[in-house]
Amino acid sequence: MWQRRWEVVLFWIGISTAIIISLWRMLQVVSNLLNATAKQAAAQAHLDWIGNAFLFWALTLLIMAWLSWRESRRREAELETIISSVNPDVLLVVNPDRTIRICNPAVRELFGYEPAEVIGNKTDLLYSDRRDKEGGSDIRTALQDAGHHVGLAKGKHKDGTPIPLEIVTGKLIERAGAVVLIRDITERQRLEQLREDLIAMLVHDLKNPLTSISGCLAMVEAALNKGQTLDPTLVKWAQQSTAQLSNMVYSLLDTTKLERGEMRLARSRVDLVRVVAESSAMFSSTLELKNVTLRLPGGTMPAYCDRDLVGRIISNLLGNAVKFTPEGGVIQIMLEQTEAGLKTSVIDTGRGIPAEHLDTIFRRFAQVEVHKYSYGLGLTFCKLAVEAHGGTIGVESTVGQGSTFWFILPTFPPS
Repeated sequence: MWQRRWEVVLFWIGISTAIIISLWRMLQVVSNLLNATAKQAAAQAHLDWIGNAFLFWALTLLIMAWLSWRESRRREAELETIISSVNPDVLLVVNPDRTIRICNPAVRELFGYEPAEVIGNKTDLLYSDRRDKEGGSDIRTALQDAGHHVGLAKGKHKDGTPIPLEIVTGKLIERAGAVVLIRDITERQRLEQLREDLIAMLVHDLKNPLTSISGCLAMVEAALNKGQTLDPTLVKWAQQSTAQLSNMVYSLLDTTKLERGEMRLARSRVDLVRVVAESSAMFSSTLELKNVTLRLPGGTMPAYCDRDLVGRIISNLLGNAVKFTPEGGVIQIMLEQTEAGLKTSVIDTGRGIPAEHLDTIFRRFAQVEVHKYSYGLGLTFCKLAVEAHGGTIGVESTVGQGSTFWFILPTFPPS
């Protein structure tokens, strides 16, 4: 600010000096005309007027230069205002040698530097020179042909922490240099990784029921071709695998609806013991194949809930229990009335879940070592479905001893 004011003062000093000299020379001309002979006066006046003409021309150029400088300053001030208003991306104006001329305050949040610490330094302070990786010719060609270039770079926080960046460079049309937009793509990379994890999770979780269905159909086809009696067990296994597959697909679809609040609950009074028995039926073949004992509650237990959603909650929890319980293990489903509501617990004797993963296991796309502890989207669906009922869900687990997944539903209809 003080530098700009000093430049303005210098301009006005120059203009004022030119005006004073011009007036003084005019007075000299008049004085010479009064005191000199006619011939001398004519010659001197001719020279003086030529000098004054040049002086006025210089004054005109000086004024035009100052007006041009003032317009340039105005545009630069507008540019600085625009750059300062950009958030959360970092916006720089750099010279051809990559020296930073202008910087917005967002650099403080992304890199930890104050704008004053950045201005005057080269862009190497913030990110590595992309020409080392992508080739300077590619960047120059893109700027010349399209006027901009988009690429990736490795940034560095003031404390040394690496930051993945996307750099958008635009060529300045009326001046040398470029405008550089710097964007943190950490979150984008995280979402891309989540997408890859989701694909891996779906492939992993859908593989087993699809393989079972395919195997059953192959054995049915072989029996029919040989004219043998069809084993009803094969059809039963295929039906149960199809039911598991359908449950996974519906859980995937309904998770999005529940997150958006677009799913309406069809609440009614149901016997939760019967819902547990029906949800457990689809796992009978797998339990028999693995020699896992399933203990179900008896009697009756009235509940007010969406029968279909709660049945699928139990199916998801039981499916994970069956998956991670070794041969000869035991799974128990317990129902009990508590002060908070009706509590359903699915208890297994499987490998258990590491303590550091217990807080994140219900999150969307959360994976506990995909190929070792793949819980898929089922637990996210369970959490959303239980919370839609106004209930709570949780897990208790000890590695090597098993896990207990539980959820509590309100006993009475909401008032």
